[in-house]
Amino acid sequence: MNLESCIALIMGRRWLTVLLSLLLMLVLAAGAMFIVNVDVDVRNHFSKNDPHIVALEQLEDTYALSDVALVTVAPRNGTVFTREALVAIEDLTERLWQTPYVTRVDSIANYSHSEGREDELIVERLIDGAGSLGDSDIVNRRTWHCGAHTLINSQETCFVTGLVTARQMGADYPFRDSEARKWFNFYGRTMYGWRFRKA
Repeated sequence: MNLESCIALIMGRRWLTVLLSLLLMLVLAAGAMFIVNVDVDVRNHFSKNDPHIVALEQLEDTYALSDVALVTVAPRNGTVFTREALVAIEDLTERLWQTPYVTRVDSIANYSHSEGREDELIVERLIDGAGSLGDSDIVNRRTWHCGAHTLINSQETCFVTGLVTARQMGADYPFRDSEARKWFNFYGRTMYGWRFRKA
Protein backbone atom coordinates (compact mmCIF):
# COMPACT_ATOMS: atom_id res chain seq x y z
CA MET A 1 0.00 0.00 0.00
CA ASN A 2 1.52 3.30 -1.05
CA LEU A 3 0.99 6.78 0.37
CA GLU A 4 -1.63 7.81 -2.20
CA SER A 5 -3.84 4.80 -1.48
CA CYS A 6 -3.56 5.47 2.29
CA ILE A 7 -4.65 9.07 1.79
CA ALA A 8 -7.54 7.94 -0.43
CA LEU A 9 -8.66 5.42 2.21
CA ILE A 10 -8.53 8.01 5.02
CA MET A 11 -10.36 10.64 2.97
CA GLY A 12 -12.97 8.12 1.81
CA ARG A 13 -13.81 7.09 5.37
CA ARG A 14 -13.44 10.37 7.26
CA TRP A 15 -15.89 9.60 10.08
CA LEU A 16 -14.31 6.22 10.72
CA THR A 17 -10.88 7.90 10.83
CA VAL A 18 -12.13 10.52 13.29
CA LEU A 19 -13.74 7.89 15.55
CA LEU A 20 -10.67 5.66 15.51
CA SER A 21 -8.45 8.67 16.29
CA LEU A 22 -10.65 9.63 19.25
CA LEU A 23 -10.66 6.04 20.50
CA LEU A 24 -6.86 5.92 20.26
CA MET A 25 -6.59 9.22 22.17
CA LEU A 26 -8.87 7.89 24.96
CA VAL A 27 -6.78 4.73 25.28
CA LEU A 28 -3.57 6.76 25.46
CA ALA A 29 -5.09 9.19 27.98
CA ALA A 30 -6.23 6.29 30.18
CA GLY A 31 -2.70 4.89 30.12
CA ALA A 32 -1.24 8.26 31.07
CA MET A 33 -2.49 7.70 34.63
CA PHE A 34 0.03 4.90 35.00
CA ILE A 35 3.05 6.90 33.91
CA VAL A 36 5.46 6.88 36.83
CA ASN A 37 6.91 10.16 38.07
CA VAL A 38 10.63 9.95 37.31
CA ASP A 39 12.97 11.05 40.07
CA VAL A 40 16.33 12.13 38.62
CA ASP A 41 18.15 12.11 41.96
CA VAL A 42 21.67 10.69 41.73
CA ARG A 43 20.85 8.42 44.68
CA ASN A 44 18.61 6.32 42.42
CA HIS A 45 21.67 4.92 40.66
CA PHE A 46 23.50 3.71 43.76
CA SER A 47 22.71 1.63 46.81
CA LYS A 48 22.26 3.36 50.17
CA ASN A 49 25.55 1.85 51.43
CA ASP A 50 27.62 2.99 48.44
CA PRO A 51 30.65 4.91 49.76
CA HIS A 52 30.07 7.75 47.31
CA ILE A 53 26.48 8.26 48.49
CA VAL A 54 27.56 8.07 52.13
CA ALA A 55 30.24 10.71 51.46
CA LEU A 56 27.70 12.91 49.63
CA GLU A 57 25.24 12.71 52.53
CA GLN A 58 27.99 13.55 55.04
CA LEU A 59 28.99 16.54 52.90
CA GLU A 60 25.36 17.75 52.72
CA ASP A 61 24.89 17.27 56.47
CA THR A 62 28.06 19.26 57.17
CA TYR A 63 27.57 22.15 54.77
CA ALA A 64 23.78 22.12 54.20
CA LEU A 65 22.02 22.42 50.88
CA SER A 66 21.57 25.82 49.35
CA ASP A 67 19.27 27.19 46.70
CA VAL A 68 19.88 30.26 44.58
CA ALA A 69 17.45 33.02 43.66
CA LEU A 70 18.15 35.65 41.02
CA VAL A 71 16.66 39.11 41.48
CA THR A 72 16.76 41.01 38.19
CA VAL A 73 16.88 44.79 38.01
CA ALA A 74 16.13 46.48 34.67
CA PRO A 75 15.68 50.26 35.01
CA ARG A 76 13.16 51.90 32.67
CA ASN A 77 15.68 54.41 31.37
CA GLY A 78 17.70 51.61 29.80
CA THR A 79 20.89 51.60 31.87
CA VAL A 80 21.91 50.29 35.26
CA PHE A 81 24.73 52.80 35.58
CA THR A 82 22.84 55.86 36.78
CA ARG A 83 23.16 57.27 40.28
CA GLU A 84 19.53 56.41 41.15
CA ALA A 85 19.76 52.83 39.90
CA LEU A 86 23.10 52.22 41.65
CA VAL A 87 21.74 53.57 44.95
CA ALA A 88 18.72 51.26 44.61
CA ILE A 89 20.94 48.25 43.82
CA GLU A 90 23.21 49.04 46.76
CA ASP A 91 20.16 49.29 49.06
CA LEU A 92 18.65 46.07 47.68
CA THR A 93 21.95 44.25 48.23
CA GLU A 94 22.01 45.32 51.89
CA ARG A 95 18.35 44.33 52.36
CA LEU A 96 18.93 40.89 50.83
CA TRP A 97 21.76 40.32 53.33
CA GLN A 98 19.20 40.95 56.09
CA THR A 99 16.77 38.30 54.73
CA PRO A 100 16.52 35.26 57.04
CA TYR A 101 18.69 32.25 56.08
CA VAL A 102 20.46 34.04 53.24
CA THR A 103 24.08 32.89 53.18
CA ARG A 104 25.42 34.91 50.25
CA VAL A 105 24.46 37.87 48.04
CA ASP A 106 26.35 38.76 44.86
CA SER A 107 25.66 41.96 42.95
CA ILE A 108 27.50 44.80 41.26
CA ALA A 109 27.25 46.66 44.57
CA ASN A 110 29.61 44.22 46.30
CA TYR A 111 31.53 43.06 43.24
CA SER A 112 35.30 43.31 43.76
CA HIS A 113 37.07 45.36 41.12
CA SER A 114 40.84 45.05 40.88
CA GLU A 115 43.10 47.55 39.19
CA GLY A 116 46.85 47.78 38.82
CA ARG A 117 48.52 51.15 39.47
CA GLU A 118 52.25 51.13 38.92
CA ASP A 119 53.43 48.24 41.14
CA GLU A 120 50.32 48.15 43.36
CA LEU A 121 47.21 46.02 43.03
CA ILE A 122 44.11 47.89 44.23
CA VAL A 123 41.06 45.77 45.11
CA GLU A 124 37.87 47.59 46.07
CA ARG A 125 34.12 47.33 45.74
CA LEU A 126 32.91 48.34 42.30
CA ILE A 127 30.05 50.38 43.77
CA ASP A 128 30.62 51.89 47.19
CA GLY A 129 28.60 54.92 48.25
CA ALA A 130 26.69 55.22 44.98
CA GLY A 131 24.94 58.42 46.08
CA SER A 132 28.25 60.26 46.29
CA LEU A 133 29.73 59.05 42.98
CA GLY A 134 30.38 61.69 40.34
CA ASP A 135 29.35 61.32 36.71
CA SER A 136 32.89 60.41 35.59
CA ASP A 137 33.11 57.77 38.37
CA ILE A 138 29.88 56.17 37.14
CA VAL A 139 31.15 56.14 33.53
CA ASN A 140 34.42 54.54 34.66
CA ARG A 141 32.61 51.86 36.65
CA ARG A 142 30.28 51.11 33.74
CA THR A 143 33.28 50.68 31.43
CA TRP A 144 35.14 48.49 33.94
CA HIS A 145 32.19 46.23 34.65
CA CYS A 146 30.49 45.93 31.28
CA GLY A 147 33.72 45.73 29.34
CA ALA A 148 35.16 43.03 31.59
CA HIS A 149 32.35 40.53 31.07
CA THR A 150 31.66 40.61 27.36
CA LEU A 151 33.17 39.00 24.32
CA ILE A 152 32.41 41.96 22.09
CA ASN A 153 32.74 45.69 22.62
CA SER A 154 29.45 46.43 24.36
CA GLN A 155 30.34 48.82 27.16
CA GLU A 156 27.28 50.92 26.42
CA THR A 157 24.75 48.11 26.83
CA CYS A 158 24.64 47.49 30.59
CA PHE A 159 20.87 47.73 30.76
CA VAL A 160 20.10 44.93 33.22
CA THR A 161 21.76 43.47 36.31
CA GLY A 162 21.05 40.63 38.68
CA LEU A 163 21.49 39.98 42.37
CA VAL A 164 22.19 36.34 43.20
CA THR A 165 21.05 35.17 46.63
CA ALA A 166 21.90 31.80 48.18
CA ARG A 167 19.64 30.56 50.95
CA GLN A 168 20.14 27.59 53.21
CA MET A 169 17.85 24.65 52.47
CA GLY A 170 16.24 22.93 55.42
CA ALA A 171 16.22 26.02 57.61
CA ASP A 172 13.05 26.78 59.56
CA TYR A 173 11.16 29.41 57.63
CA PRO A 174 8.64 31.38 59.70
CA PHE A 175 5.44 31.50 57.63
CA ARG A 176 2.46 33.50 58.84
CA ASP A 177 0.50 32.74 55.68
CA SER A 178 -0.63 29.14 55.07
CA GLU A 179 -0.83 29.72 51.30
CA ALA A 180 2.82 30.83 51.21
CA ARG A 181 3.80 27.76 53.25
CA LYS A 182 1.88 25.50 50.85
CA TRP A 183 3.62 26.89 47.75
CA PHE A 184 7.03 26.89 49.45
CA ASN A 185 6.60 23.20 50.29
CA PHE A 186 5.35 22.44 46.78
CA TYR A 187 8.38 24.14 45.22
CA GLY A 188 10.83 22.46 47.59
CA ARG A 189 9.31 19.01 47.12
CA THR A 190 9.29 19.45 43.33
CA MET A 191 12.91 20.59 43.16
CA TYR A 192 14.52 18.42 45.86
CA GLY A 193 12.23 15.41 46.29
CA TRP A 194 12.50 13.44 49.50
CA ARG A 195 15.55 15.44 50.68
CA PHE A 196 13.41 18.55 51.18
CA ARG A 197 12.22 19.17 54.75
CA LYS A 198 8.75 20.71 54.82
CA ALA A 199 8.20 24.05 56.53
